[in-house]
Amino acid sequence: MDSGPPFCVPIEVLEADIEKAKRELAEAEHEMRVMRGDCDDFKPMCKELGPTQPNVGDFSGMKNEHERQAEQFGFYDVFLDLEHWVALPDVLAREAAMLLCLHNPRKISFEDAKTTMRPDLPDWHLEHLDRRLSNYAALNPRPCRSLLGWYSAAQEMQIKLAPETVSFMEHVARRMESDSTPAAPVTNAKSKPRTWWDVSSAYIVEVMQAGQYATAKELYRALEAKAGPNGPFDKGTGPSRGSLFVREIAQPLSLKTVQNRWPALRKLAKN
Repeated sequence: MDSGPPFCVPIEVLEADIEKAKRELAEAEHEMRVMRGDCDDFKPMCKELGPTQPNVGDFSGMKNEHERQAEQFGFYDVFLDLEHWVALPDVLAREAAMLLCLHNPRKISFEDAKTTMRPDLPDWHLEHLDRRLSNYAALNPRPCRSLLGWYSAAQEMQIKLAPETVSFMEHVARRMESDSTPAAPVTNAKSKPRTWWDVSSAYIVEVMQAGQYATAKELYRALEAKAGPNGPFDKGTGPSRGSLFVREIAQPLSLKTVQNRWPALRKLAKN
């Protein structure tokens, strides 16, 4: 009986699955070495953390958080070329999104990377992060932005990242702080009081791109309907009744204010 033509899987998908399997296998082997207390392969990566204390009793295999972060950096440097990307003063938003999602832009395309799923993150995580970083760059223009700068931006927007990403990027941040030449941190922007535009403009642009709003008033009503824990707004109460309330800065946002910035918001939504 003819069962029909064989089902063919695109070679790009197979290669992505193989790379993922290799990464998981290597990570499992690494965890086994950690359990045995045998992690000599990562010691050169940890030299900047200072001398290792001598073994005492049964605690010889224990590692502090800094050492674990350094090991994560060393482990993912093999797959992501982290030393290369961290050294670059300018990294594109899409490159940063892929790296922060544990994909090497030099080894896999963005389209292929989107098909790789993680059980602890939403299926659309890479696309979402790519869009958020692009909007952030449009709202906060800068001649160049490093991988650490993009990571700081993701933290500022409270975007959930893989635990491994947080671990090795914290190691990068600490290492940069210890260098004689300090990095140009995104935290400079926090020295002045944040405004409603700083806090919520990227979110508003996402809402505009997801819907069709002909006027600022229509957009404002949509933002009111979406107000809640999943966004930067609450519905105003008391003296702020009838206005959106920007939770982070504890200030109301009126329809008039949104109308004044309507042209700028429309321009950003078209990018």
